[in-house]
Amino acid sequence: ELARYENYEELIPLAVEQKQPSQRALELIDSFIQKAAKIREEGRAVAAKGDHKMAILAMQAATSNLQRALRMAGIN
Repeated sequence: ELARYENYEELIPLAVEQKQPSQRALELIDSFIQKAAKIREEGRAVAAKGDHKMAILAMQAATSNLQRALRMAGIN
């Protein structure tokens, strides 16, 4: 799940460059990225405590936020 997250993370700058979203969309994209990063870190902390099921769920939630960022950039 971490690799999936990282792949989406790499796609966002490319999508922004190609689609050139509005300033408002860029702000929303940034908020989704920040939220995803926070959830990712929470997932890592949970994994470090041994709760791998919850860590995976957190990573899925983080990835979902990156998917939202891509949609805001114009990628469906």
